[in-house]
Amino acid sequence: MAPQPPRRARPLIFLIGCGLGATSLAMNLTYAVSQSPTLADQLSLGAASALIEALSLTMPSLALDFSRRRQRLASAACTVIAAGAIALATWSNLDYIRTASADHAVSRSAVADTRTGLRSAIALAEASRAAISESRSVDEITAALARLRIAPWALAETSNCASHGSDAADRQCTVFRKLTEAKAAATHRDELDSALARDRTSLRQLPPIAPIAPSALRLILFALVPGALAGPVLMLARW
Repeated sequence: MAPQPPRRARPLIFLIGCGLGATSLAMNLTYAVSQSPTLADQLSLGAASALIEALSLTMPSLALDFSRRRQRLASAACTVIAAGAIALATWSNLDYIRTASADHAVSRSAVADTRTGLRSAIALAEASRAAISESRSVDEITAALARLRIAPWALAETSNCASHGSDAADRQCTVFRKLTEAKAAATHRDELDSALARDRTSLRQLPPIAPIAPSALRLILFALVPGALAGPVLMLARW
């Protein structure tokens, strides 16, 4: 007679089998929903996944019951169905892990590219900002321009100080031109400061990147174990 697990251990084995089955079912349902574009497809694939999971959980125990009753043909049929259901459930779990790992890798790559782009933009902005020595605000320079008085003949001769005229006219426009350049520099400085603050905030808010991809051990624990062992563990609880 084949050795049997102690009776005290059977409830624990049964709970372990139920936990493995629930984990595998959750993974299969999540995979089915994620692979379906419409609600009808999600419902049909989810129902199919639940039925396959139910077969993988119940068929091993039925095969054991039929074997005890000497009904070898029924036991063999249940064994074949159980093997197929377990294979499908395990394949679904593996594909779910593979898809999730690929999505995670794409996400990590996108985050890394975003971080690199932000750092480059910050470095360029900081270099441009360091080259601007203007310290006055735009409002101060605008007020200085409003107070400036230029002779009308000098404005007419230089097209409002936009072009060069006589030496006397250019001297009249010198302060205006310097203030105009200073205002442009101050405006650009403020724009750089805003861009730097925004990019630095975005850089700080980026999620950390996992240093390594999912290992083979994770694939075994999260895919093979729940899908392949749930039914046999439940069968062992009834041995």
